[in-house]
Amino acid sequence: MTNPTSTQVFIRANPNYPWSIPAEIFVEWWSHFLSMLERLQAQGFSATRFHMALALAHHRISKDEYLQGELASEIRHEYVAGNVYAMSGGTLNHQRIAGNFSYLVKRQLSGNLCFPTGSDFKLHVPLGGGEEAFYYPDGMIICVPVPGDALFTDSPSVILEVLSPTTRRNDEVQKFRDYLTIPTLQTYILAETESPFLTLHRRDGAGFRRESLSGPDAVLDLPEVGISISLAELYQDVR
Repeated sequence: MTNPTSTQVFIRANPNYPWSIPAEIFVEWWSHFLSMLERLQAQGFSATRFHMALALAHHRISKDEYLQGELASEIRHEYVAGNVYAMSGGTLNHQRIAGNFSYLVKRQLSGNLCFPTGSDFKLHVPLGGGEEAFYYPDGMIICVPVPGDALFTDSPSVILEVLSPTTRRNDEVQKFRDYLTIPTLQTYILAETESPFLTLHRRDGAGFRRESLSGPDAVLDLPEVGISISLAELYQDVR
């Protein structure tokens, strides 16, 4: 590589991939960038959200940066080992199944230590090697005390994920692998959206056994929290 001249500025985005642009173009770009930032700040774009956007551009952010950024973000993101992924919206059937689950669990557990959470409450999963993940399951049942101002839990007894074409592989592979490392987890539920069908992974000694439930007459028993839900109720209004 030649030494920089007065007409070039070298920017090292990655130490293995140096690249250069003419200085006059860089100055013009930087001026536009600062003007854009001033306009965003004038419109109420917070420094926290801007900081998170810059961190996302560099692909890895810290756990604290992620948690602070989520408080200010209008879009939910999941966090896996420093990488952040924006979450897409779900179908109406997806929302109905998740909503029915939360409603039915809450109705049966009223006055109980255990309680359900919806898709806006995060799950923290240590991944080993000092890495961590934060997910937004479609539903959880938690049976340990959790402060009202908590941003996440790491101790669910039951996790529900409603499958969709864009999330199926992640729910069945990566999340399956990560969720089953949670010491308190007793049942991981994967719900289809096209028809009443559940795949269950239940704790069985040191591992998990796989079960399936199919049809509106089937009943989801969750003895770890003392409730049962019929698939007809779980899939109510799903068309």
